[in-house]
Amino acid sequence: MAPDDAARDTADAIRALHPLACRAAAATNAWATCHDEAKGYDRVLACAKQQRDKARAAVARLPGAQPSSVCGRTVAAASREMVLAVGQLFDRLVPWLEKNRARITVPLATAPVAEVCAEIDCPDLPTEFAIENASYARVSGIECTKTLFRCGVARDNICWINRVASRLGVACDPSENKPSDSLSVRETGRHVN
Repeated sequence: MAPDDAARDTADAIRALHPLACRAAAATNAWATCHDEAKGYDRVLACAKQQRDKARAAVARLPGAQPSSVCGRTVAAASREMVLAVGQLFDRLVPWLEKNRARITVPLATAPVAEVCAEIDCPDLPTEFAIENASYARVSGIECTKTLFRCGVARDNICWINRVASRLGVACDPSENKPSDSLSVRETGRHVN
């Protein structure tokens, strides 16, 4: 596939899938805060259910179409795997909390999950690290955008997927969107929009 076509195809994949990966990552980040700080069984369970609903919404929005370029397929596969894994995380976490209610309710009254599980041992507590591909690092570590795109005018820059996403207007943090910043095909110099 010609570099310009591959870049366009990959940009389309990033536009379609990166926002979903961001939503899934936001759910795991919000759960991490609850895990480390929230006290009270009902509050912890409500937080987990809220994040599960966000993860399920991201899963439901995954597109069926597959990109045709190698980099586009890489972006699609990594994003899809990450979003699905986060969905699995919360689909396992909420039942775990419900199943262990009797064991964790009293300690959760005065301590967050992180401290409770350090005291009573929760080896089967579903975590982002225990479920393969549930980390946003699966997406942020994609390498192919570095050789396909050039972000800005410097020839030696490194155009990570997050930098491409910000130039396409789909950064995880909307304040980082910089659609006016230059994004071009590294090989041909053609502008990508």
